[in-house]
Amino acid sequence: MPYSHEIRVSWGDCDPARIAYTARIPAWALEAINGWWEHHFGGGWFQMEMDHNFGTPFVHMSLDFRHPITPRHRLICAVAPTRLGDTSVAWRVIGRQDGAVCFEGSFVCVFTIADQFRKAPPPRPCAPWCSSIWNPRQNSAIARAFRRMPIVRRQGIP
Repeated sequence: MPYSHEIRVSWGDCDPARIAYTARIPAWALEAINGWWEHHFGGGWFQMEMDHNFGTPFVHMSLDFRHPITPRHRLICAVAPTRLGDTSVAWRVIGRQDGAVCFEGSFVCVFTIADQFRKAPPPRPCAPWCSSIWNPRQNSAIARAFRRMPIVRRQGIP
């Protein structure tokens, strides 16, 4: 279930070499992953933390740079979850401009109970998209965890 996220690269994103400042590239990849959450889950990291009491902090990221990024074209980031672990999810992000692959990245997040900052299995609100990349029947322990995890909503927090 790949998702495409469009980034508008601007002059201010560039370094003196007139290409994207290197530190912006992982930020764009994370922005694209957050966009995936917004598209598939209905809210990004802020909503996950504040409204559903779960988070997905990053524990690993790896990027390979393939082609310079400039403001000349939109940067289109293809995002997809690639693996669901007992308490983690792995992502693949590929950034392209004008058909050229500019970067490829792999990222791993751990699911946490936000107000406890403790790792946990994927929460119940994630079950619909989890089942599309992983069949809960294949791992009965995680399937039981899906059924046990309560849906927590914090009231009165914007």
